[in-house]
Amino acid sequence: MDKYQDISFIHNTEGNLPFRVLVIAPLLTERESDYQLIPFEISEESFSKVMASLDISITLDLEISRLCQLYNVENQYFTIEFDINKLSDFSPYSIITNEPNLAEIHDLIAQIRSALQQSHFHFYAKQFHCSQLKLSLFNQVEVKRAELECLLCELESVLSEILDTILHHPKWQKMESAWRGVAWLTQASSAEDNCQIDCISFNLEQLREDVCDSSTANDSDLYQLLYRDSLGQFGGIPYGCVLLDYAFSRNGTDIDFLKKISEVCALAHVPLISGASASLFGANQYQDITEHSNLTELFSSPLYIKWRSFSQSLSARYVCLTLPRIMIRRPYSQEVTTLDWYKEQVGENLESCLWTNAAFAFTHNLIKSFITHGFCSALVGLEGGEITLPLQTCPTSSLPVELVLSETKEAELVSLGFNPICSRYYSGQLLYQSANSVAWYHVSQSFENQTATTMAEAQLQYLFIVLRIIHCLKILTRENIGSFNTKLELNSFINNWLRQFVSDVALPTQAVQAQRPLKDASVTVREATDMNWYDVDIVLTPHFKFLNETVTLDAQLNISHKEL
Repeated sequence: MDKYQDISFIHNTEGNLPFRVLVIAPLLTERESDYQLIPFEISEESFSKVMASLDISITLDLEISRLCQLYNVENQYFTIEFDINKLSDFSPYSIITNEPNLAEIHDLIAQIRSALQQSHFHFYAKQFHCSQLKLSLFNQVEVKRAELECLLCELESVLSEILDTILHHPKWQKMESAWRGVAWLTQASSAEDNCQIDCISFNLEQLREDVCDSSTANDSDLYQLLYRDSLGQFGGIPYGCVLLDYAFSRNGTDIDFLKKISEVCALAHVPLISGASASLFGANQYQDITEHSNLTELFSSPLYIKWRSFSQSLSARYVCLTLPRIMIRRPYSQEVTTLDWYKEQVGENLESCLWTNAAFAFTHNLIKSFITHGFCSALVGLEGGEITLPLQTCPTSSLPVELVLSETKEAELVSLGFNPICSRYYSGQLLYQSANSVAWYHVSQSFENQTATTMAEAQLQYLFIVLRIIHCLKILTRENIGSFNTKLELNSFINNWLRQFVSDVALPTQAVQAQRPLKDASVTVREATDMNWYDVDIVLTPHFKFLNETVTLDAQLNISHKEL
């Protein structure tokens, strides 16, 4: 209890509540991803140790006729299993050296290269060792230099084809992009930054079944994890946001899933950050979105009745959907791999590139904003919206994003309630110019009926402020069980705590705003319909404005009598 008696949401102060992120991504194989929502904590310092402890493996069935020819067998599928113990195990060199058949070919390449360093024109066949490979060239006593050079080219070509097949396999890409996305998040913070990243691997169908088939949102296993095992548990630390590595489409099943999982997140006071697929816009790939002359008209059609209904719901305020995908790893070349003969072939096929969900970029900026300001408030523009990828991911002639949107299309997507990654081609920048919830779509369709407050309620910057304070209030009451005899005592306690963060100065300095970010705040505790609960009505007026107007944000917190 002493740990929380000075609980605060002020940056760099004692008792400041950590920002805890939950990443739900396909980090393990399906065999290992049985639906058990048991999170594991990970950081940049512990990354390799955590990966090694998870016993990750991936099995691929590959049909490569040239490999069959090398082993002199009929065309068949090669089943290859890889153990992934560290991030570098996704590299071409690790792929080859950790698979016996590929390692044998690689070893023979090294032998031939070594031999060709000599000036001989003939070589003894017996000096080359390859127990499993069936190469007729080595059935003779001597091998000509030209023949050896041709074989070297063939072996390197076969291994290059195999590496491309593995690296571009959907199952491999899914896991590699998820782990590289998590690594990127861990690099954004350190132990001193008061951030914590938890991960769980998920099976989509089981997660969908959990949230969609539960009778109520608070009956799901996900709610158990997000609320009961964190904010609702004595000593627990609440989650600041959930990153779901998934891209939602417009089909009814997906919209129902989004609606249900948003209800769980809203009930647990946790925003959801996820992706929007090209199919949500009726396209096969993101490039096709630009062919729609009027997306606003498309979203007004009968196909989007469910979507429009969802955007009007309260839980839609808790959902951030972003697009398009970003490149998380540049294609391999001789300069960036120890295999000086290998260059990854991606060509015109965009699916051959390693993309990751844009939700990782948005969450990365949430972490940066929290570390800098103590709130997830600086999320847009050059100040807080710029995306800094972990490395130069592509040639300088292009940007590491799947689709470069025009400013007109960017604005249209923003008005529909999405957060597109915006491109500034000539400066080589990627950034967010918006931080909307899906509810912004409903707001934008009727601006004439909106106030600054109702518009701000659909903006994530303001939601994060409200939720940060809700989390603190919940912890205060939770950790002071038995300290209050009446609702008046509870009301007085909460208001006294909250007033320390209020300054009614008309034009406060930046220093004052940093310590007292609220212009006004009040709490009213009243009996709920259920006599075992109190309803806590919270009214907050932050110093920073929306469209140069002061906004007043409302929220409600339910507190059980048992917690008091």
